Amino acid sequence: MPVRRALMPRGPDLLAYRRFAVGDLVSLNVLDTRLFRSDQPCGDGIRADCREALDPHRTVLGDTQERWLYDGFNTARARWTVLGQQVIVMRNDRDPDPQVFAPSLDKWDGAVAARDRLFAAVEAARLTNLVVLTGDIHNHWAGELKRNFDDPRSATVGVEFVATSISSGGDGFDTNDSFKALLAQDPHIKFFNNQRGYVRHVVTPDRWQADFQVLDRVTRRDGQVSTRKSFVIEQGQNGLADA
Repeated sequence: MPVRRALMPRGPDLLAYRRFAVGDLVSLNVLDTRLFRSDQPCGDGIRADCREALDPHRTVLGDTQERWLYDGFNTARARWTVLGQQVIVMRNDRDPDPQVFAPSLDKWDGAVAARDRLFAAVEAARLTNLVVLTGDIHNHWAGELKRNFDDPRSATVGVEFVATSISSGGDGFDTNDSFKALLAQDPHIKFFNNQRGYVRHVVTPDRWQADFQVLDRVTRRDGQVSTRKSFVIEQGQNGLADA
């Protein structure tokens, strides 16, 4: 992967997390959720009833990176605070049975205490415009980050946009009954799509607009791109609205 010379590995050591400022508009925190994390609990995978995921000592970022991130929250002066990172933050039940909660334990669902600490730091710093940009799972998702995911009325501390893959997974599909069932039991998740594409973000001091771009097919050269869904965040609102 291309990196700045200052980020070149030294033997087995690599410091990949860093922060970029785009004037006073955006503070972009690029996180490393791989090198310093706790090992995935219960053997990884999608599993129900994993008590290890609730261990208060579990971490996604590691102690040093957590302190660096939260210190940055306290000194941030930009309008929008952004986390660019690898694994989905919002709770994401992968079992359509409403009586069974079975998350992917590679994600922040596998380190619940780490997510709680993240949200507590956001609230302690009084951040009102938190946007998380995520990849990794080869689908489009959009949702709201809740202080308590068990309570749909709980405070929203930020929003998350997950971008699909550009080509991996073939043409894909828009959605199906299984994913509709998943969204119905996770009301904080507002959108899902399993086509290929990317997310276009247009950011001003007053609003953030995310346009989910999809291709009707990637298996042929004449695939057509279109906007499948657009969301807007109004400055200071901490929630998603249809564009």
